[in-house]
Amino acid sequence: MFYRGLSCASGKFGFPVIIYEVNVEYNPKIEAAYRAWLKPHIAEIVVIDGFMGCKVEEVLNPTGDWKSLCLRYELRDRDALDQYLEGHAPRLRKDAVDHFGEDFKASRRVLRVL
Repeated sequence: MFYRGLSCASGKFGFPVIIYEVNVEYNPKIEAAYRAWLKPHIAEIVVIDGFMGCKVEEVLNPTGDWKSLCLRYELRDRDALDQYLEGHAPRLRKDAVDHFGEDFKASRRVLRVL
C-alpha cells in the first residue's frame, strides 16, 4: 500500500532522504477498527511539509500472536522529521493510544538512505 507515492530519491541520486519507520503490533481483535483508523491517520501525516510518502508493509513473521505492520515514511531531510516530531507526533501518538490502548504497540526508528 502506498500513500502519495514513495519516491526513489536518495542521497546518491538526488538529495538526502530520511526514512521514519514505525513498526506497529496490534491485537487481531481490533484489526478492522485499526485498519480503518490507519488510512486517515497516514493521510494526515503525508500532507505535512517534508513528507514525501508512506509505504505500508505487512510483517509476515510477527513475534507472538499479534498482527504487525511496518510503516515507512519518506521525508526530504532530517529537519522535516525534527519538525514533525516536535510539532505533530505527540498529538498523533496520543490519538492512537486513545483509540486502541493496550491492544496496540509501536516502536520507531530513523534511517538515512545512502
